[in-house]
Amino acid sequence: MHRRKPHRYVLSAAVSSLAVIVGGFGSSLPAIADDAPAAAEGAYTIAQIQGEGSASPLAGQTVTTSGVVTAVQSGRDGLIIQMKTAEVPEGFTGSSALFVQLGADASNYAVGDELSVAGEVQEIDDVTTLVATRDGVERTGENSLSEVDIPTLAAPKATEDAEARENMIFNPAGTYRVIGNPNLVYTGQLSLTDGDRPHLQPTQAGLPGSPEAVEQAAYNEAHHIILDDANAARFDVQYPDTSEPSPPAELPYLSTDKPGPTLGATVTFKSPAVVTSVNGRTVIEPTFTVPNEQEFVEFSQVREGTPADVGGNFKVATFNVLNYFTDLGVDDTSVDANGNKICQPTLNLWDKSVPVAGNWDCPRRGAWDEAGLKRQQAKIVNAINTLGDQGAQVVALQEIENDWLFQDDIDASLKNLVDALNAADPSQGWDYVPSPPTGEGQPAYGGVDKIRQAFIYKPAAVELVGKAKYLDDEAYQSAADARAPIAQVFKHRESGQNVLVINNHLTYKGGTVVGDDNKNPGDEKGLAWDTGRNNGDRTRQAKALVAFAEQESAANDAAVTLLVGDFNSYSYEDPIQEMVAAGYADLMDMNKYPSKYSATDWNEYTYSYNSMFGNLDHVMVSNAGMQYLTGNDTWTANAYESNALEYSRFMHTGTNYYSDSVFRASDHNAAIVGFELPKVAEPTAGPSSEPSSAAPTSSASPSVSAPPSAKANSAGKRSLPKTGANVLPFVVAAAALVLAGTGLRRVRRS
Repeated sequence: MHRRKPHRYVLSAAVSSLAVIVGGFGSSLPAIADDAPAAAEGAYTIAQIQGEGSASPLAGQTVTTSGVVTAVQSGRDGLIIQMKTAEVPEGFTGSSALFVQLGADASNYAVGDELSVAGEVQEIDDVTTLVATRDGVERTGENSLSEVDIPTLAAPKATEDAEARENMIFNPAGTYRVIGNPNLVYTGQLSLTDGDRPHLQPTQAGLPGSPEAVEQAAYNEAHHIILDDANAARFDVQYPDTSEPSPPAELPYLSTDKPGPTLGATVTFKSPAVVTSVNGRTVIEPTFTVPNEQEFVEFSQVREGTPADVGGNFKVATFNVLNYFTDLGVDDTSVDANGNKICQPTLNLWDKSVPVAGNWDCPRRGAWDEAGLKRQQAKIVNAINTLGDQGAQVVALQEIENDWLFQDDIDASLKNLVDALNAADPSQGWDYVPSPPTGEGQPAYGGVDKIRQAFIYKPAAVELVGKAKYLDDEAYQSAADARAPIAQVFKHRESGQNVLVINNHLTYKGGTVVGDDNKNPGDEKGLAWDTGRNNGDRTRQAKALVAFAEQESAANDAAVTLLVGDFNSYSYEDPIQEMVAAGYADLMDMNKYPSKYSATDWNEYTYSYNSMFGNLDHVMVSNAGMQYLTGNDTWTANAYESNALEYSRFMHTGTNYYSDSVFRASDHNAAIVGFELPKVAEPTAGPSSEPSSAAPTSSASPSVSAPPSAKANSAGKRSLPKTGANVLPFVVAAAALVLAGTGLRRVRRS
C-alpha cells in the first residue's frame, strides 16, 4: 500500500464531485475558553480546542489537552481522544473528541487509556487535528471507556451536524445500504445510503431538469454517506508515491471466502463508529483500521448467481464482454509520433513480472497476454452459458473486438468465444452470426472503433433469415468512435415467427465535443440536467435506428422487433425517448416496468456510476411484440459486484480475489427477456369458413408475468438445474443443423 499523502481522507473525484460544499460549515461562534479557564498556560479542554464553529479557534497554537482513547487507527497513524461525558460543559454544542496525529506510536495505546497530549492544533482536510510527538503523550489512566457515553444515533446528514459530532464515538442507528463500491480498490471506501430507495441517475428518474430529476439529485445528495476503513493508504498501483513495492495488502470489507459487498446489501454495524465530514460528505469510520480481527460491519447476502426464469418459448439476452480481444496488447507494435511504443502493460505492483492489463491508449483494449485472456474468457464463458441455462437462444454481445482492424479474419474473436462456450458445455450448441461482408453497401465491419457488436445463437432453436446487416447512416459515420448497429432476423423454429433483433452501442458520454447540442448541460446546471457529452449525436443515431428498424421489420414480417444493447443513455434522456415516441416500450424504465425478480426490495439496473444506479443498457420492444412478452430480468452479477473481482484487477493488491465465477465478468449487468410466440397458422388445402390468425385477438391481454424464480446464489457456479430452457426434440435439432448450413462457424471507454 502507499500512503494517501498529504490528505487524511481521500474521496475520489467521482465522489467529491457530487459533494455540495456548504460555505464555511456555518459562522464561527466564540470559543468557550473564556467560560472555562485553562488549568495552566497552554492547557485546554478538547471542547475549547474544537470550539463551536467550523474550525478550531486555537489553530496554529501549541496546546496540551487530555481525554479517553476511543479509537486507535493505526492506518491513519493516529488515535482519537474524547472527553469524559461528565466533564463536557453543559449546553456545549460542539465536538468533545479530537484526532491526535502521532505516527506509528499510536499503536502503543489502547481504547480506554486516559492520555495527556501536547501538540500543535491544525485543520487537516477540514478535520481539527492535534499533531503530537511521542514525548508529548503521557498515559494517565486505563480502562476508562465506560466514562464516555456511546449513544445510538443516526448518522448526521448536514455538514454542520457532522462538524458538531466530529470524531465522536456512537452506535449507528437506522438502515444503511451499499450504493457504491468502485473506490474500494483505491481508497478502501464504500458509499452508503441511509435512505429508503436507491440513488438513481437523475435522468433515470425523469426528464433532464424535470421536477423528478431535481428531486432525485437532491435526494442523492442528502443521503450519501461514505464508509471509510480508517486507513490513509491507497491500494491502487496507478499513482504510487514510490516505486518500491509494498507487502501484499487485503482490501477492507472484501473477503476471498465470502461474498460482498454487493450493491443493495444492508449494512449491520457490529461495533461502535466515529463520524466526521469531508468535502460536505458525512464519513463513518471504525474505531480501528480495517482489516482487523474485530469485525466492524456485516453485509446482507443479495448476490445473484443466475438470472430469473422469465418464461416464454423464445428468449433473448444481452451481454457486454468487457473488451474481449483475442489480439493481445503484448503483440501490439503501435508507436506515437515520437516513435514511442503506445501499448504498455499495467504491472502488478507487488510482482512486476505479472502484467495486469494494457494501458488506456492501447488500441488492443483487452487482455495484455494469454494468461489475462484465459482469466477473462473463463468468467465470460461461465456467465454466458448461465444465460443459456436459463433458456437464452440469442445473445447480443457488446464490446467484442473489431477484428478487421487487426487481422484478416473479421470474426476471429467471435469464433474463439463460441469455441470456448461450446468446449465448456457442448450441450449449449452455440454458433455465431457471421459479420456482413464489406462491399455490399455496408460500413467497414461496424465502424472505425476498436470494438463492435455481434450475435451468438442456438441453431437448434432459431435459424438465420438472410444475412446480418449494419445500419449505414451519416449519424454513425460522423460521430466519434461510432459503432454501427447490427441487425439480424431470427426465425423461431417452434413457432415459425420471425424476430428482428438490432444490437446497439451508441456514442459514449465522454470524449471530444463537436457542436453545441453535444455539450453536457449538466456541466453548468447540475446533475439534474446531466446527460453526458454527445447527447446530440446519440439522439440522431436513435432517429436513424428507428427508421432502420421500421424498414427491416416490414421487409421481414417480424412479429417482434427488439432494439437492445448499450445506448449510453438513461431512460429519460433524448435517445431513449425518441424510441419510446416511435412506439417502443423501454423495459428498463422502472417507472413503468418495475423489477419482478430483484434479490432486494429495490428495482434493478444495468449500470452503476458515481454511486448512482441507472440503465445505460436497454431492451426496447416493438408495440406489436409486447403482446407476447412473458417477462424480463436484469441479472446483477456484474455491475453490482466490486471491480476487485475483474480479470484486469488480478492480484491488484497482492491478494488474489480472482475466480472464474460469473461475478464481475463485465462492468455492465446482463439482461434477458422472454416471449411466448404463437405458432404461425398452417395453410389449409381449401377455403375455410373460420378466419385464422397467428396473433391473439385484440381483446387478449398480454402476459407480462412469469413463474417466480429464486435467482440469488452466492456461489455463481453453473451447477444449478436448468430452468426455463425449451428442450426441442432430437429430430428438430438435427434438422436445424442441416438447415443452418455448413457456412455457420465460430473501461475502458463505453
